[in-house]
Amino acid sequence: MGYFDQPLEHKCIYSRWMGNWKVCFDETSAPRKSCLVYSFGIANDFSFDEAMEAEGCMVYSFDPSMGVEDHKHSVNVYFKNLGLGSHDMDNFSPRSDEYVSYSQKWKIRTLKSILIMLGHEKRFIDVLKFDVEGYEWEIMLNLMKDGLLPQIGQILTEWHIFPDLPPREMFFL
Repeated sequence: MGYFDQPLEHKCIYSRWMGNWKVCFDETSAPRKSCLVYSFGIANDFSFDEAMEAEGCMVYSFDPSMGVEDHKHSVNVYFKNLGLGSHDMDNFSPRSDEYVSYSQKWKIRTLKSILIMLGHEKRFIDVLKFDVEGYEWEIMLNLMKDGLLPQIGQILTEWHIFPDLPPREMFFL
């Protein structure tokens, strides 16, 4: 895989807060005109999504934990009741935490499957944001396995380490 052991190739000079996430706006990294943004893990807070929309981006927002059906949130923000995962599953059982307080079953898909589903398999994703409470480790490995990193301009994530997640035998020696 080799991606995690490579040196950092770009240090962002000009970043801005978009909602509660920092996005790089350096000339070589900034979201392009008619940009595409995928945002996973909304938790009823669309501030990032709306800020990226204000930059001219088409935004797809995903979060199965909200219990909300697919809908058009605003002019260029589309919400999907779907989660990001390392495998396609129709009955994923998430761990209990502050966002999931009772037993739920979610539909999750890999990024590759979502790109195909939305007809974006050939599109460049300017910003991929995912805050998925511990599952980001296996999702990142899946992005590398599926060869999707060259198709993504920026990845924003929050790395979680819980006592039970990620599985230590899979990620830590």
